[in-house]
Amino acid sequence: MTINLEDLAAQDGPRYRALADAIAKAIDDGRLAPGAKLPPQRELADRLGITVGTVGRAYDIAAQRQLVTAHVGRGTFVLGQEEAPHAHDFIAAQDVPVSDPRHSPMDLRTNQPVPFAFEKLMAATREAMDASDPAAALFAYPPTAGHAQDRAAGAAWLRRHGVEAAKDDVIVTAGTEGGISVALAALTRPGDPLLAASLSYPHFHDMGGIFGLRRHAVELDEHGICPDALDAACRDTGARLLVVNVTLHNPTGSTMPEDRRRALIAVARQHDLVIVEDDVYGLLLEPRPPTLQSLAPERTIYVTSISKTLAPGLRLGFLIAPPDLHARLLDAQHTLLLGIPALTGKVFRHWLQSGLADEVVRAQRAETQARHQIARSTLGPLCPNRLGEGHHLWLRLPGRWRASALVERLKAANVHVLAGDLFAFGRARVPNAIRLSLSGAKDQAALRQALELLLATIERDARGHEVCA
Repeated sequence: MTINLEDLAAQDGPRYRALADAIAKAIDDGRLAPGAKLPPQRELADRLGITVGTVGRAYDIAAQRQLVTAHVGRGTFVLGQEEAPHAHDFIAAQDVPVSDPRHSPMDLRTNQPVPFAFEKLMAATREAMDASDPAAALFAYPPTAGHAQDRAAGAAWLRRHGVEAAKDDVIVTAGTEGGISVALAALTRPGDPLLAASLSYPHFHDMGGIFGLRRHAVELDEHGICPDALDAACRDTGARLLVVNVTLHNPTGSTMPEDRRRALIAVARQHDLVIVEDDVYGLLLEPRPPTLQSLAPERTIYVTSISKTLAPGLRLGFLIAPPDLHARLLDAQHTLLLGIPALTGKVFRHWLQSGLADEVVRAQRAETQARHQIARSTLGPLCPNRLGEGHHLWLRLPGRWRASALVERLKAANVHVLAGDLFAFGRARVPNAIRLSLSGAKDQAALRQALELLLATIERDARGHEVCA
């Protein structure tokens, strides 16, 4: 292993973190190839003149960053990007929706609308199906951009987010993820750099891998991506594309203030950076700052959907982009999806025209605020100082707690949460935190019970070896 004392001296901070950073640098510059075995901890400690505990902690951090994997009895090995562990708990939670009898009432993994309105939406869907429509309009291949009436409904939905769009500018997508996938397919080629916040929605990372992109994390603080860090990342990588979620950020729950948004856009203009703005949570916050698209329409691909406010199962979203990118995005959508089913658009139009969609959004806002107050009253000082208004809560763990061990301990009590390392983009440093989806619980009583079990586990096992690093 080509790590020496000079590598450690070049890194800031404690020795264990310096060693983890040196391992990351050796992987990035090719000195440590995928599959390479790291030395036994005692051997490396003796060679570097540091303690075995320091090496062990550095290896743990490298594993949390998805740089290496440890196998009992075999050793620690470098991962290739394609081998990085997937968010199995994250995927498993999505595979068992709230309506499924197998769903735990205390499953706090998946961000989704609180399901109290599903029956109302189902009744309205039956009404929509009773309306007469030509069979050919519903069952033939749809236009790539979506039917005209669906694009008009999309423009109306975008206006609720503060985005002005004519129907001819709207592309109907398969949810927000579908829209982001279309943008990546249209604007990148394998090997291109992709920028995102160091903590991001896990599928940003996964989509970058599927398209063969080099994923580079941009540092963020309590307000979101730091403009200076974005400037440095653009200079270092030559990146021309940034995927970002600035309102009710997933996983931290923060909302980027307007002055930071303007500073971010200034950097994007300096480097001719295209921004893909994921605003799937936008309608849950009222009032909210202006979207990046409204501040920089010439370089922002704006994507939102109904997945976090109405019904994720409908897989319906809307995209608007600068005119010079519209044709490329349509070509990519045609290649990936052909188009979005007309039945999906018909159901949504009925919800929107009847006023039910707006009614449900208002109810979701009220419910998320009530659930945040439950979290505040139940968790007390464990709660972050600033609570958001979205579906989730980012909980930094006290002291030397290990998130992965706490997740396993809670799972034994049938409480399911996500460890912070699932949200690391690229090879970003992983905070010791967990994300709780407050909307995942069946109802407020189940949420309170889950949070009480979380608090009791932390308090009961505060000195336990299984939980403390």
